[in-house]
Amino acid sequence: MTLVFFKWLAFASQGFFVGCTMSFFLLFLLYPTLTGRRPHEMIRTFEALSPFQAIAMAGWLLAALSVRYLEDGFLAWSFSTQWQQLDMASSATLVGLFVSAFSLELWTAEPLRRCIAREIPWDDGVTFRRSLRNTKLHLGLNTLLILAWYGYQSFFF
Repeated sequence: MTLVFFKWLAFASQGFFVGCTMSFFLLFLLYPTLTGRRPHEMIRTFEALSPFQAIAMAGWLLAALSVRYLEDGFLAWSFSTQWQQLDMASSATLVGLFVSAFSLELWTAEPLRRCIAREIPWDDGVTFRRSLRNTKLHLGLNTLLILAWYGYQSFFF
């Protein structure tokens, strides 16, 4: 019963986090171009969902570790075989994604939130453009880490 719960939690958390991260990456890239409007509304939505994304990422990592422990009976990684090296790379990618997601939440997106709170125009606000660019790049990094993790997982199925 516990294993089923943690597998479900990992699946749900992963789906929410991956869906939000990749959707916001595409929105940050395409929103102003497609709509011709300022990205303030989209950034407010990103701001509102950020705490839930952080909780989903933490839930995904903790559930993945719990599933591994419940299935194997221990938490250990080895480099002996190619499959173990691939498993270690997958786990390291997930931990890297965890660190990157919290870095995005705490440091990269904060200047963007401050700009939105002050309503700096995005056409002429150097700080706003820089913080928007940094957030786009960081979301792109997280998207690449997600795709790398899915790439590693494809070898196991």
